[in-house]
Amino acid sequence: MAHITADRVRETSTTTGTGTYTLAGAVNGFRAFSAVMSTSDTCYYFATMGGGWEIGRGTLASATTLARTEILASSNGGSAVNWGSGAKDVCLGVPAWWFENHNHDGRYPRYDAAQTLDTAAKSQLLHNVRRLLEIKSSGFTVTAADIGKTFYCEGTFTVAFAAVATLGSGFRCSFIKEDSAVVTLDPNGSEPIDSRTTRTLLRGQSFDVVAGTGGLITIGRQTTVTLGQTEVTGTPAAIDFTLPPGFV
Repeated sequence: MAHITADRVRETSTTTGTGTYTLAGAVNGFRAFSAVMSTSDTCYYFATMGGGWEIGRGTLASATTLARTEILASSNGGSAVNWGSGAKDVCLGVPAWWFENHNHDGRYPRYDAAQTLDTAAKSQLLHNVRRLLEIKSSGFTVTAADIGKTFYCEGTFTVAFAAVATLGSGFRCSFIKEDSAVVTLDPNGSEPIDSRTTRTLLRGQSFDVVAGTGGLITIGRQTTVTLGQTEVTGTPAAIDFTLPPGFV
């Protein structure tokens, strides 16, 4: 599974109700979803008919069906539109909020403290950030649905991962740690992380974890540590420092 963005993807659908879209084929000059996506891949989509519209995150359930995995906004108050009969346009795209609330690298929520936001804008910003940022204080399993998320970890626990093949090419998530407790990142089965069996997330660290070939890889992991300040009196022959595991 991977999250897909691509140009010129547009199909029609005569689906009624609030269920999965049955795709009826590409519009002239465009491509079908199945031309750029594999089964179980996800994408952002736009669906319109008349005055009705819907923006969401969809999952390609088959070559001709797109499941409505998450509704981001719609003419039905943010819920799935209950479509009547008629042809709908279903297009692959990226919603505007994604660009407005991410840094230039496209991975992290962005907010300028100097901005003045009205109540609706603040609500939308918080909704977007909460979709991407999760606070964790106990063990959990990272799945393909967590692509793009940042996990702020508190306390001591173990994070498991789905198999790399299940996470899919292009999978990336992030971890942040500020307290002194240790979190253990434990790949699926015998799969490695940085050629190790496990990797620790320590105080002051923040880094990304991506799905590589046959294992997980960390990117941007700090390898320096602040040891603190301790006054040493006299003239010791040597001073030994013990680095916490994970910094080597």
